[in-house]
Amino acid sequence: MRIRLLWLLACLIAAARAFGFSEPDHVVVLANSREHDSVGLAKYYAAARGIPDRNIIAIPMPVEETISWSQYVSEIHNPLLSRLL
Repeated sequence: MRIRLLWLLACLIAAARAFGFSEPDHVVVLANSREHDSVGLAKYYAAARGIPDRNIIAIPMPVEETISWSQYVSEIHNPLLSRLL
């Protein structure tokens, strides 16, 4: 589980840098609210990099190793998008 979270964080950082966002205010850290370790890791990561707590978004996501595209859209993409807008 932690490896997947670290991979997700690395992807978010790479995407932020690709778009020229290097300031902590422009970074969002996504956490799975169904996994206590995920939220804790997100808080640790944000604190270590000076990312404000308000930029941590915890939403209930599937805990399975793999999910379908429709699950991703309905349980991750759409809830994240609604929180960002």
